[in-house]
Amino acid sequence: MIGAIWKVRLDAACSAVARDASDMARQMRHFIASLDTTERMVLIGLALIGAFYLLLDQFHAGDDARPANGRFAGIMFALTAIAAGLGWAISGRNA
Repeated sequence: MIGAIWKVRLDAACSAVARDASDMARQMRHFIASLDTTERMVLIGLALIGAFYLLLDQFHAGDDARPANGRFAGIMFALTAIAAGLGWAISGRNA
């Protein structure tokens, strides 16, 4: 009996997560489609900097001390993300 109750709860939670993920993906597609060219270029730049930072961190994962270029890429990613967020907030575009 208890197992059946937990199965029902787990199924309900899984369906809610799937519904929410689908809704977030739909909203993200709509948001990206509504961006102009400059905003899309900033978003692509952020994605590239983030990917570069993650790849750079993976190549230097064995070192105990983090290299200066890894810190630089991380700081640049954070500053660019903050600047893009503030720019979109000021322009009236809210996600």
